[in-house]
Amino acid sequence: MLVTMALSLPLSVPVPVSFLAVALAGYLFGAIPTSFIVGKLCFHLDLRQHGSGNLGATNAFRVLGPTAGLAVALIDVAKGALPVLAAHSLLPLPAAAGVSPQLRGWLMLIAGLAAITGHAFSPYIGFHGGKSIATSAGVMLAMVPLVFAIELACFLAVVAVTRYVSVGSLTVAILFPVWTFSLRKPLPFSLFAIAAAVLVVWLHRANIERLRQGTEPKFSFHRGGKQ
Repeated sequence: MLVTMALSLPLSVPVPVSFLAVALAGYLFGAIPTSFIVGKLCFHLDLRQHGSGNLGATNAFRVLGPTAGLAVALIDVAKGALPVLAAHSLLPLPAAAGVSPQLRGWLMLIAGLAAITGHAFSPYIGFHGGKSIATSAGVMLAMVPLVFAIELACFLAVVAVTRYVSVGSLTVAILFPVWTFSLRKPLPFSLFAIAAAVLVVWLHRANIERLRQGTEPKFSFHRGGKQ
């Protein structure tokens, strides 16, 4: 696995090189286009040409159906969680090496940001991708499980009330930094929350415009619609 290889670098490797290796590994791993692969292999469809054209779990759910959509969502969550868990568990940081323990938190941040950036801008498919909600959720699950649980409950509640997935996504994105600061999480975690929130909101700018115009489609268990 790319992430394991990057985080297994010898301790003699300079720290900036380690940061770059983790960023590259997290980016390439997060960039695996789950919905594109599922659409092509299982349905002979290019999701970029169906529904909203977005390569995220919601468009997969709408175009490919609930089973495929759920599978895509779970894999996208794993794409965010695994690089962060690898950064936490596999990086050798013995005290004798003279490496600050805080380095682990910063590497987790870099791995997480790289994964969600890769998901949104995948080099495997012309830098297309999804809106990074599921992948951000995976990073959140690995870094701050309590916040993940709170955010999941908020997301489901907002979508259930409004029937807009985009409103649920924007709500949890904005609340993410609030929870991390309220719970006094380490600085790298709080900085990740801010960066992830900004990226997610920016990726949803078309949804925001449709919400303003009243043309944003509501969530349905039936196929079809844009997200």
